[in-house]
Amino acid sequence: ECGIAHRHMRIDLEPDERRPSAPLASIEAIALASSDRETARAAMLAVMATARRELCLFTRDLDPDLFEHAELLDAFRRVAIGEAQMRIRILVLEPVRARADGHRLVALSQRLTSIFAFRTPVEEVDRQYAGSYLISDRGAWFERPLASRFDGEGSTYGPGRRAQLHDAFNAVWERSEDCSEMRRLEI
Repeated sequence: ECGIAHRHMRIDLEPDERRPSAPLASIEAIALASSDRETARAAMLAVMATARRELCLFTRDLDPDLFEHAELLDAFRRVAIGEAQMRIRILVLEPVRARADGHRLVALSQRLTSIFAFRTPVEEVDRQYAGSYLISDRGAWFERPLASRFDGEGSTYGPGRRAQLHDAFNAVWERSEDCSEMRRLEI
C-alpha cells in the first residue's frame, strides 16, 4: 500500500491491579408464612428489607388492613428514598376504591412520583387473579393466594418462585394501563 513498509509494534503492559469487587451480602433464605394480619405484615417487611432497586406489588385495593399500618408505610418510605435507582411498581385491580379510602400509601406515592408507578389491569384474564403478592429484586417474595385472607407464604431468598412471579407481573404490567386515579390532582 503506497510503498510504505509495515512495522510490527508491540508493547508489554503490566497486569492491571483491579480492586476486588465487593461481593453482595449473602441473603439467608428464610421461609415466610402468615395466617393473620401481623404475620402477613412481618412477611412483607422481610421482603421489603431485601429490596435494592425494585419492588413489585400486585394487589386488589392496596389492602388497607395491611398497608395502612405505620410500620409498613415507614418501610415503603425507607425503601423509596434509600436507593438512588429504586423503582416501586404497583398493579391495583380496584384503584377507585383505594383512592376513595384516602390511602396513605397513595399520598406517599404522590410525593415520590419518580419512584412509584401505578397501573391497573384491563384484560379480564388479569382482573380474575384472586391473590396478592410482593416481590423484591433480590429474590424475596411473599404471596397470598386469596387477597381477602391473610394466609400466605414466601421466602427472603427464593429466586425461582420470585422469577415466576416477576415474569407474570411484567406480563400483566405490559397489558395494563396507567392508573390515573393515583395521580396527584394539580388544580
